[in-house]
Amino acid sequence: MKKTWGINTILVGLMLLFSWTVFADQQPKKEAIEAQVALEQILQAMEQTGAKAERLYLHLGTKYRTFNHPEEVKEFAKQLGTELGLTETRDHQLESEFRYKSLHHPVLTELRITMMKSRSNSWDSYLTLKLSAKSTDLEVLKTQHEHVHKVLERSQILPHFNTCVQGNYNVTLENDVQLLKLNKLLDLLGAEVVEQVQDPTVTSVSAYTPQLPSYILTNGRQMNVQAGTHVDQLLGITRITIGTPIITIEY
Repeated sequence: MKKTWGINTILVGLMLLFSWTVFADQQPKKEAIEAQVALEQILQAMEQTGAKAERLYLHLGTKYRTFNHPEEVKEFAKQLGTELGLTETRDHQLESEFRYKSLHHPVLTELRITMMKSRSNSWDSYLTLKLSAKSTDLEVLKTQHEHVHKVLERSQILPHFNTCVQGNYNVTLENDVQLLKLNKLLDLLGAEVVEQVQDPTVTSVSAYTPQLPSYILTNGRQMNVQAGTHVDQLLGITRITIGTPIITIEY
């Protein structure tokens, strides 16, 4: 009886361990959740200032590893692109770059791997990955981000994504009004200004808020949110871009 009870206990334990392993593998990792929460926070703050959100971005840029031969870099790029479900594109002229992107999907996923020859005649590789979608496709973007996150982890790449939101005010705002909008945005995020730049074409502020988990250092001070505005005279609108911890797209 005791032997049977012991075997049953072991079997139950193994079943629970297997169930937990499957459950844990299906859960978004902490880093992925933090990036998504940050994206939602800056999206909501932007909309509360009266702006219309247009597009959402998740961006990763990192040095990967060193290879002995360029063919190895090419093979790695092909393997990673395949695992991400992307298609190779040759719409560029650089032989040192390998580019892949998604086709016919609400989320545009773009992978670029660049190789550079080092002094030791080996090849350093650099990885850039960008996900973008309309603001109305937030949930689809989050699902794709979780998939990408898992693929990168399997390749032993630490996926730490920056987040950006772009939108606009349907009017041309004077510089002082742009600054008021940005200050309201920072107030909504509980952020304190670290740096501020203003010229006739662009108004930009960098700040720190304890509401967001990660940060970088600028002149010895913590910073984890950046926002900028500029007037598009041709369309008669004022564009606004918010990024954490910095803006990593053109604005």
